[in-house]
Order: sequence, then C-alpha cells, then structure tokens
Amino acid sequence: FPPGKRVFYCSSSIFPELRTELLARGWVENIDHKSSRFDFKWGLPRQFDYEHLLPHQIVNHSRELLELCTKTVLSQKLKSCRSITCDSFYPRAFNLSDTHDRACFDAAFWHSKAEAILIRLARHIDIAETMTFTYEVVAAALAFCVAPPNSYTEAKFRILRERFPHHWKVLQHANLDVASAHPGTPASGSDPQDCREGA
Repeated sequence: FPPGKRVFYCSSSIFPELRTELLARGWVENIDHKSSRFDFKWGLPRQFDYEHLLPHQIVNHSRELLELCTKTVLSQKLKSCRSITCDSFYPRAFNLSDTHDRACFDAAFWHSKAEAILIRLARHIDIAETMTFTYEVVAAALAFCVAPPNSYTEAKFRILRERFPHHWKVLQHANLDVASAHPGTPASGSDPQDCREGA
C-alpha cells in the first residue's frame, strides 16, 4: 500500500456507496477481509479480531453488543427477564421468522383492527356523523377486543375465531375507511351486547 495512505476494507456487495465515497476521498482499498492492514473496516462482527485491534483502527461494530444492536436478540433477552417485559421497554415487537411470534403478530394485527373500528365508531358518535359502521361490524369488533393488546396471544385469538366464526369473517372484510350504515341501524342477528356477554 502507498505510504501515508489510509486503508479501508468494505464489503462492496453490501455497501457499494460507502466504498465509492472512501475511494473518492483518496483512501486505498484492501480487499482481504482477513488482513490486519487497515485503518477503517466495515464488515460483519465475525470479521473482526477485537483482541488485536490497534489504537488507530476503527471498525463498525462494538464487541459483545449484539443484544443492543439486534432487536431480535434484545427481545429474546428481555423475554427471559422476570423484572421487565418487552412491551414496557419499547412498543411490542415480533420476530416474524419465529413461528410463535408470527402467530402472535397475526393475532395482534386483528386485535388492532377491531380496536380501530371501535375508536372510529366513538368518533362518529362524538361528531354526530351521518354514516358509521353496521351493528354487524361493531359486534365483530367487540368480539375480538375482549383482552388488552399486550395479553392477546395466538391461543386466545384461535379460541375467539372458533367461538365466533361469523364475527371473524365480518372482521376480515370490514373496511375501516368505509362506513356504510346510519347510526342505530342494526344488521339482522347482530347485537353487540350479545357478543360482549358471550365473550
């Protein structure tokens, strides 16, 4: 390498813009990710020999900070703690590569939709809106809002779907942006109070 030149390693296939900018600023590229000859190295944690980094060498990862740098790992660690819950630490998160978490995400999504219907219904009533959701849609929303979001599990969601198959179908097809009934116009066979008592 030319004397006096700053040397860098960067995975060009993942970070081509960084490589381009460093070259434009006169840096020299070292393409060997195992080489210890560098001033700046941008790569994966496993590519760094933290024990032998020199004072002038800079890398884009800190040692043993995977739990803070990766939300999936951080969430796993928090779930194993007894003194804190993920939901109290940051908004509820899901690892969609995990089968259980994916099912919980699905349950939370539909709970959120049901909750949104009831919130919009309340707003329609407050402003004396001429059109709102049908009793059928409101009944479906009530059926799936029987528990707080942070306690809404895949098992509880599955039980509700099996217990209220008609409400589940209505909730799936309900459009949050289209209110299609005049206030106080019930759909036949759909009474929100029946649903609330049954849940």
